[in-house]
Amino acid sequence: MKKFKVGYYCLHNPENKKAWSGTHYSMMKAIEDADCEVVNLSPILYPRSYHRLLAVYNKIHKLFSDKLIYEEFTFLSAIYSAIYFKKIIKNKEIDILFCPAASAQFVFLPSRFPVIFFNDSTFDQLKNYYTNFKYFSNYSLNISSLLQKLALKKASKIILSSNWAKDFVVKHYKNLEHKIVLSSLGANMEIPNSIHQKKYNSPFVFLFVGLNWERKGGDLVLETVENLQKRGFKIILNCVGVKPPVEKEYMVYHGFLDKTIAKDALLLNRLYSESHFLFVPSRAECYGIVFSEASAYGLVSIASNTGGIPSVVNEGVNGFLFSLDAPAEDYAKKIENILLSPNLLKELSLRAREFYENNLDWHIFSEKFNQICQDIMFKSKS
Repeated sequence: MKKFKVGYYCLHNPENKKAWSGTHYSMMKAIEDADCEVVNLSPILYPRSYHRLLAVYNKIHKLFSDKLIYEEFTFLSAIYSAIYFKKIIKNKEIDILFCPAASAQFVFLPSRFPVIFFNDSTFDQLKNYYTNFKYFSNYSLNISSLLQKLALKKASKIILSSNWAKDFVVKHYKNLEHKIVLSSLGANMEIPNSIHQKKYNSPFVFLFVGLNWERKGGDLVLETVENLQKRGFKIILNCVGVKPPVEKEYMVYHGFLDKTIAKDALLLNRLYSESHFLFVPSRAECYGIVFSEASAYGLVSIASNTGGIPSVVNEGVNGFLFSLDAPAEDYAKKIENILLSPNLLKELSLRAREFYENNLDWHIFSEKFNQICQDIMFKSKS
């Protein structure tokens, strides 16, 4: 069967393993595994004229508001993305366009190219979820909302990574449910062939990974670990990413680890292999690839019931979910019950790995992507 030619069109180069924490690269490889040929049209490059006009746009905007413009979601960005596409598509043959996290950028592209859009959320959902959107003006928010709506309307198919995102799109935008395909996202790192060498005894090792201490629930992690220590458990807490604001005897800070650097990747793999729990009680999270990676290594995820996390952490299967207002005491009680039974910890670990293989691995995305391509091409020929 002929391979589908998929144009990968977005703001970042998918061949760059650092882009979007490696998700673009993993996605590109998953699409190739979906019996597709990827034609890389990214990153979208804007000329000097765009940046000059954007500067003028910002100056005019400041006359009326002391807040910011969301530059990724502007008609200027949409128009220049279409101009760039016209230039880059010359002498290239594609069947389908894939536009991940690039809503405004495909709004004005030629309609002859069916578009598969992916994101872990949509603008209108995010603006009321993440606190940083308060810095943008109402004018900018309204323009961004309009562009998001136009993008979803234009897309032939919409891939979303969580029920949280899907439910919002269905309710907020109307008449789009038939376009939506739900797909999990796998690990953005090498994973072990098996986890049978993992040991399940004291000291118990917890792993915290994140770049934003407050949003990732860092203080709650420390409070819970100290509660567990008072209950008599010996705990080691490994922290990766953001530097904790305090130093603790039980805590080891490993800095920011770059998966594209061999020694960093090796250390990160070791930390996952030696840990029993991933403890990241995020205050807000659209999905959380880190939970997928934890499951691949057989870690039990301790997380918050917010955003898209429940689609990657299945309560009682590969982890446990807590309400956003749950105190450290609640976390400690649940974890204590697991630590008191090494056999239960081992069972949960093996279950987490099985859940990853059956529900989260990138092969699932590949299979769904291939089916989407078949559906689109069949529809275009009928």
